Amino acid sequence: MKTKNSLITLSPSIALITLSFFSATMKINNAVATDYYISAKGNDAADGLTPATSWLTIEKINKARFSPGDSILFQRGDSWREGQALYGSSDGMPGHPVVYGAYGKGAKPLILASKDISASMFWAKSSKDIWKTTSKINITSRDLILGKSRSRQITPDIANLIFNNEKLTGFKKRFLADLKTQGDFCLDLDDTILYLYSTVNPSVYYKKIEATGIRNAENNIEIINRHYLAFVNLDIRYSKNNGILLRDCSNIEITGCDFSWIGGCYFPIDTYMRSSDPNPARMGNGIQLWQGNSDVTIKNCNISEVYDAGISPQGVGAVYSIQNLRIHHNLIRDCFYSFEFWGHEAGSTGKNIFFENNTCLNSGGGWSTAQRPDKERCAHLQFSSSKMSFSNVFIRNNIFYESFCFCSDGKAESNGSNTDAVWDAFTIDNNCYYQSSKKKQIIRWRGGSAKGGGDYFMDDLKAYQAKSGKELHTIFTDPKLGSDFRLQPGSPAIDAGIDIGYTYTGVAPDMGAFEFAGGSSNPPAIRRSGSSKTKN
Repeated sequence: MKTKNSLITLSPSIALITLSFFSATMKINNAVATDYYISAKGNDAADGLTPATSWLTIEKINKARFSPGDSILFQRGDSWREGQALYGSSDGMPGHPVVYGAYGKGAKPLILASKDISASMFWAKSSKDIWKTTSKINITSRDLILGKSRSRQITPDIANLIFNNEKLTGFKKRFLADLKTQGDFCLDLDDTILYLYSTVNPSVYYKKIEATGIRNAENNIEIINRHYLAFVNLDIRYSKNNGILLRDCSNIEITGCDFSWIGGCYFPIDTYMRSSDPNPARMGNGIQLWQGNSDVTIKNCNISEVYDAGISPQGVGAVYSIQNLRIHHNLIRDCFYSFEFWGHEAGSTGKNIFFENNTCLNSGGGWSTAQRPDKERCAHLQFSSSKMSFSNVFIRNNIFYESFCFCSDGKAESNGSNTDAVWDAFTIDNNCYYQSSKKKQIIRWRGGSAKGGGDYFMDDLKAYQAKSGKELHTIFTDPKLGSDFRLQPGSPAIDAGIDIGYTYTGVAPDMGAFEFAGGSSNPPAIRRSGSSKTKN
């Protein structure tokens, strides 16, 4: 009998064992591997080699060059905000990745891109029911990587306002004249001051105000053309655009990380904020794999409240290749899309891509839907039109539970896209789909009508299978999830998956991110808001 799958969120003790294993393995094989420590009580003038002599800032990390096998460890319970984004600017090597992780006890370290503007000192009255910040709160100075300035200036947009420890969000507007109800806000481009509609001083009306995306950088963590890196047990929130961006990278592992309240920026600012378009585009993905990436693993992560997609391989503007992406055992909830997948230009290729054993909940149920011009397109699986060629794409053993729109949505053939060819290249099977309302579509596929094009509802499984030739072992039924998102006794998703190489109990793997084990159901320790020590 095979053994139980790893839990999505590692406990502190398991996390320490995991990092110790990483460290021990590296030091056995690479005598010069070094651990560096960062904490809210640190000092950038220190050597960073022990918790007692820890560094203080992400800026210090960005100026340093690391060797294969090194670990950069953030103190649990601390947070980093306002300053620079984190750039993985050093390469590891096979068997010796550069690891960005956590040490100590407590909550995962917070990598933020926000400013706390809760205090009355940040606010002054501008006009009736309109308040403004007393100074600019967005950062426009360029980030430094290894002591060199970034090549371009990022727009000064404020992505979102989050109130009362993530209980409420603001409603982003473009112009001062658009601020008409409580919580409406905008960044005025004439003075780059933040304006907010509030019937009283915002510091009185709200207990907590986080202004997100205030960094110069677009992403909380940005990795470009780097190789053999690992990100373990980090809590990443409040970015302008993406939580992590990978571009032209290889051999990257993202394990046990949390991503939440991501995105919301306009980009580029001249196109969208100064135009007369009534529906300007906004962006933001939890994990974005932009253009060429290979040998990337994303596993055991919690992803929620993302403006666009929880995870999205995508790209345009250059011919590129993506291959060997393995995305499994993640919990993705309340994102507009759980998994969005598309690519251009013609001549680009994607192969050996696996999206398996993930639990995806409530697409369109997050903060962004009400503010989007395309709110009718939310989906767990969003296959936008593509011009690249795909092969060996597998979507298996997942649970797609409730959507405000669709569980799966594919665009029609248009503008040179190859929607029908994409449909042929995908192996989609052994999944569980569920909509409590029989009036909501499970599948909307707008490819060729001979290959499944049409809308399918909870009662249409056999018709969908017969017409499409897909998902012959898929079920349209309630998977019976508990409050901890795990399968409950009697779930039809137990032992309903296909063996694809992960460990499992029973006669076959379960669907979703959590393997059922004899009725035991330890909760996945979903991250809740809480206070943390902060390095500003």
